[in-house]
Amino acid sequence: YQRRVRGLKNRFILKMSCQRTYTKQIYEQFCENEKTISKTPTPTTPLTQYERFVSMRPALDLILKTPQPLTPFPGTETILVDEPVEGTAKTFHIRGRWTISPGQQHSEQVILYIHGGGFSLGDSSLGANLLSHLSDYLKVRVFSVEYRLAPEYPFPIGLQDCVFAYKWLLKTFKPQNILLLGDSAGGNLVVTTTLALKLENLPLPSGVISLSGLFNKFGVYNSWRRNKHSDILVGKVMYSDEHYLGPLSNSFSTHPLVYPVKAHTDQLSGFPPTYLWAANNECLVDDNLVMEKRLVEAGVSVTSYYDNCPYSVHVLPMFLIPSSEEGSMMWGHIKEWISHL
Repeated sequence: YQRRVRGLKNRFILKMSCQRTYTKQIYEQFCENEKTISKTPTPTTPLTQYERFVSMRPALDLILKTPQPLTPFPGTETILVDEPVEGTAKTFHIRGRWTISPGQQHSEQVILYIHGGGFSLGDSSLGANLLSHLSDYLKVRVFSVEYRLAPEYPFPIGLQDCVFAYKWLLKTFKPQNILLLGDSAGGNLVVTTTLALKLENLPLPSGVISLSGLFNKFGVYNSWRRNKHSDILVGKVMYSDEHYLGPLSNSFSTHPLVYPVKAHTDQLSGFPPTYLWAANNECLVDDNLVMEKRLVEAGVSVTSYYDNCPYSVHVLPMFLIPSSEEGSMMWGHIKEWISHL
C-alpha cells in the first residue's frame, strides 16, 4: 500500500507487490458472466422497467454469486435463523444465517454482514464461503441478515430489517464487540443502519466497513461516466433509484437514510471508525471519495483504500480468501485496522 496524503492521513492507494493473477481471473470471469445478460432473449411484447428487471433477475443473480471461493472453510457451521421479534406491532421475523468456523462458537466478537445487490438482488447466502474464511481469520461469528428486497419491498423496509438485526444482536453481544460489514448496496446499508441507530440514541457498533459502497443517486458523480466501460459489473447493470425507493422516490431525494452523503455534519458526528474500500476503475469510486470527505468533516476516524489495479472489480475483497496472497494483503490491512478499534 502506498500512502496518499492530501490532508487525509489515512487514505491509501493500493499497490501490491504480487502479480494480481487471481484478480485478473476474477475480472475475466465477470466478463464471461456479463455475457449472460446480453444473451437474455428479447421479449416479444414491450415490458415496463420493473417487468424487465424481474425477467433478468436470474441472470443478474448469477453474476453476483460467481465468482466466489469454491469451498467454505473446513468444518464451518451454518445455522439458518427465522426468529419472531417480540414487542413489534406486526409479526416480524429476524431472518438470516450464522456462519461460524471451528473454535468460534463462543466468540464474543461478531460481524453483522449486509450483502450487496442493488437493494434488489441476492440473499443471506451471498458471500457465504468467503464469510466462513473470515470467521476463522478474524476469530468472529458472522451473522448475515436476510433483509427484504426492493422493488417488492421498497425503502425503508430493507433498512428496517438491518436495524432490527443489529438490535437482535445487542441481546447477546456488547456493542463494542459488533462490527458492521457490507458491500455495494450493503455498503450503503451499514452506513445508513448506523445513522438510524444514532437517531434512536442506541449504542453504536465498534466500527463500520464498507466495500464499494453506494452513497448517492445512481449516476450522479463523474466516475459513473469515466469508468462506465472499465467497471464490468456496476457499469453493465440495469438499475434505477426507483427500484429501491418505489413510487415516492422524489420524496426521498435528499434523505440521509437513503443517500448518506446528504447527512448533516451533526448527524455524522460521533459516528464509529469507518473503513472505506473502492477500486479506482469502478463507477462508485467517487461515491466513496465524497462519503470519506463528509465523514472527515464531521470528525470521524476514516481509513480508506483505493485499488489501482486495472483488473480490479467492484467489491473485489469479497472474492479473495484471506489465505491467498492477494487476499492476505487486502484482508490483512482490514484485520490490522480492526485491531486498533
